[in-house]
Amino acid sequence: MTDKFSGKAFTDPQSDSIRRTAKARRFSTKKDEAGDDKKKAPTNLSELYNKGVEHLRTFNFYVELCETGDHIKHRILKPAPPTQISGINYPASFQPLQDVSTLEDFQRIERAFESAETEVRDFWTPLFRPKGGDTDLSNFAVRLLSMKRIQQNISIHETLDYGHTFDPDGSICGYGFVRNPRVWVPAKEWFDKKLQSVTLKDVFTIFPEAEVEMLKMILGRVGVGRSNHLPPNFPKPIDHTARMAAVIVGKDAGLGKSTIFNGLTAALSKCGFSTHTFKSTEDRFGLKAAALANIAYKDDTAMKSLKQFLAAEETKILITNGLFQTEEKFQNAEQIWPQCVLLVNSNDWDAHFAYDLDPGIDMLVPLSGNVQ
Repeated sequence: MTDKFSGKAFTDPQSDSIRRTAKARRFSTKKDEAGDDKKKAPTNLSELYNKGVEHLRTFNFYVELCETGDHIKHRILKPAPPTQISGINYPASFQPLQDVSTLEDFQRIERAFESAETEVRDFWTPLFRPKGGDTDLSNFAVRLLSMKRIQQNISIHETLDYGHTFDPDGSICGYGFVRNPRVWVPAKEWFDKKLQSVTLKDVFTIFPEAEVEMLKMILGRVGVGRSNHLPPNFPKPIDHTARMAAVIVGKDAGLGKSTIFNGLTAALSKCGFSTHTFKSTEDRFGLKAAALANIAYKDDTAMKSLKQFLAAEETKILITNGLFQTEEKFQNAEQIWPQCVLLVNSNDWDAHFAYDLDPGIDMLVPLSGNVQ
């Protein structure tokens, strides 16, 4: 404020207060508001990721982080009726979680994101509209997998969860009906009456009775799963000491061994079981998928490679389902819990070749050498 007589400025407490209030007051305009929207910080990637997973869940799609997943390091699962098999009558309410595999599934996923927030839809667009190069989703998935491996190493002895049930109707253990497993053994009551009396001896007709009994135990281990996994509805994890692999050998080719076991693995795949073929347990790379499969299968094995297979330390670790170190190209080595059962098929046989093997392997691997 100016003194009208002297022309000099002077101050007083009231004027100072008014001046400070005027400076502090901000008069906004539409232009300023538009500028504020542009300066607004983008939503963090973790939030966009979680919102997308939750959004798809409302449309009955389950998105899971998976290093070998076909959808940008993810698997997309949905509850659906299992493949219809002649002789098995599944209840209508039995809806296992299965990988999406049809064009209709992708159309439903794309339509689902139409109702998502714009930022969420843009982040997840590469999932249903793939394009070359890195994206925020692919980079974020790689980061999540790295953190997942670190967490697994920290919590290496925690209970395993495969969604694997051998009692889907609750008739064996009494823990109730399982609606959405990932891997399952059909309940006996779901088979036609004429099939309920069929035994493994009726199927494995080329094997003598003792070998059929051994195969029965091995297939039982496949059906039950490895120790320390928690089946759906069970109050505590499975605890057993089944540690076996099977080597099926015969003096002559053309007896039908490969035909039987190819049919067996194909039948198990209809119930969510995975089979992975492998070359050698001594390979530096590529064993992770075999170790994590339900069945690791090797066909037409020559005597030399069969002996190497049985003598390898890695074979014993896989059979006992002990902590197993794997390494993939361009990735760091990691420790995993294998769940596979090893099945090896061979036409070459020498009754004396197993004498100098590790006694532990000799006990763990039933050698069936009398295929008829």
